[in-house]
Amino acid sequence: MVKPSYRSNHEEHITEPEIDYWYPHEWEEEYRRTGKVQRWLDEYHHLFDGSRGTLKLLPDNTMSNFSTYALMYLLRRDEAIESLTYFRLCAISKSSDGRREALQKHLRTWMGDESFESLRNALREANVSKKGFEGEPDLFCWRPGNGPCFFAEAKWKDKLTDTQRLWFAVCRRTLPHVTIKVCRVRPLPAGRILPASANRTPRHED
Repeated sequence: MVKPSYRSNHEEHITEPEIDYWYPHEWEEEYRRTGKVQRWLDEYHHLFDGSRGTLKLLPDNTMSNFSTYALMYLLRRDEAIESLTYFRLCAISKSSDGRREALQKHLRTWMGDESFESLRNALREANVSKKGFEGEPDLFCWRPGNGPCFFAEAKWKDKLTDTQRLWFAVCRRTLPHVTIKVCRVRPLPAGRILPASANRTPRHED
């Protein structure tokens, strides 16, 4: 049986619309120095205690995961949207601590078992994620009791990779009703305060 091919020239070069999310520029220095932004933990501790896939917040003088965690906070604060990360949809073996399965339970709850299995099988057939997570959007998101779930890819200074575009293509062909959003987190100029309602400015990727 020939496996379906999801890669096409059109899909590799499709322009993904981006949504801007703005944050105080001071977050960058605090995150680089401490590995976290204290306001995130003070206001929405449940997002950053590890139960939503976040790693242990330790200072390493890098901006690793900054865009992902900043977006988790901004989505919750501005839109009451819950999210999780590092769900490794294509992973085959079970996790040693059950953490991955607990994260995927949220996906099953909001997507439904049938959609969850259909997407995972399609991604495995397309050989998108050899280690279980390549190309996978940073976040799975939902608004409790109101609205559909969706995937979100957080971007800071980087651009979409070909593997991410392929993951998106497989998902959209398999589950046309599921939305994937590309969200660009951007620093506000020093001294400027942006109302929450001014976030979510859609534009197109360069």
